Amino acid sequence: MSLLLELKPGTPISVTYLDNGHKKQTVQMLYVGLIDKEYLILRFPDTRSLVNHKFGLVPGTHLTIRTMVAKEVLHALSFKAPSLGVSKLREPLLLVAFPNQTNSQQLRSKPRLQVEAMAGVRLLNKDFEFLTMVSDFSLTGLKCEFNLTEAQEAVLNKTNIAELIGERVNIDFGVNDDFESDFQLYGVIKNARMQDKTWFGIQFENNDDSMVKSIFAILLMRLHGL
Repeated sequence: MSLLLELKPGTPISVTYLDNGHKKQTVQMLYVGLIDKEYLILRFPDTRSLVNHKFGLVPGTHLTIRTMVAKEVLHALSFKAPSLGVSKLREPLLLVAFPNQTNSQQLRSKPRLQVEAMAGVRLLNKDFEFLTMVSDFSLTGLKCEFNLTEAQEAVLNKTNIAELIGERVNIDFGVNDDFESDFQLYGVIKNARMQDKTWFGIQFENNDDSMVKSIFAILLMRLHGL
C-alpha cells in the first residue's frame, strides 16, 4: 500500500516549483486528503501563502512534494507531480495529480530535537513576556534561552528567577521562516535558571497534543532539509 494513504489530515506538506521567472519557490501547505489514483488536496495555511503562490501553481506546473509519514517508523516521503490548479470550494485548495511513483526514506528521529526556532513566551499570571530561542523541542516540552531586557533585569536575578517555576505560559511561534501559520502552545515552567543567559524548561499542557505534533513535524522536516 502506498505510504500516501498513511498521510493524516493536517500533515505539513512542502511544495516546490519554478515560478514564471524560473526561480525556485517553496510553499508550506497542509494535507487535506486524496482521491486514490486521482489527486491530492492541499490547503494554504494562511492568506499570505495564497497570495504569494496561487498564480505560480497553475495547472501543469511541475511540483516536487516532500513530507513526513509516521507508520511503524518515520519516513521522509517525496514525489513529483503536476499541479491541477487551485480550486475554491469553501476555501482555495491546491489539487495535485496522484503520482505514479513515490520515494521514501526511513528516518531515525530522536525524541528530542536540537533546533533553533524563535518564539515569544508570555507568563499568563505575571507581566512578563520574553523573546526566546527554542533550542530543544520534544512532544512533551521545550527548552528556550533568552536575554532579559533592562526593565526585566531590574526585577529578575539569579536569586528570584526560580520563583517563576510553576507559572503557566503561552508560547507563540508566530509567522516566520519556519512557520507560515501562527502556532501557539500553553505550558508550565518546570525549570528556570540564569547564567550569562536565562533558561526555561517548559512542559506542554496535555490538551495541546495535536498542535505539538504539528510543530514537531515542521521542525523535523526542517532538520532533514524538507
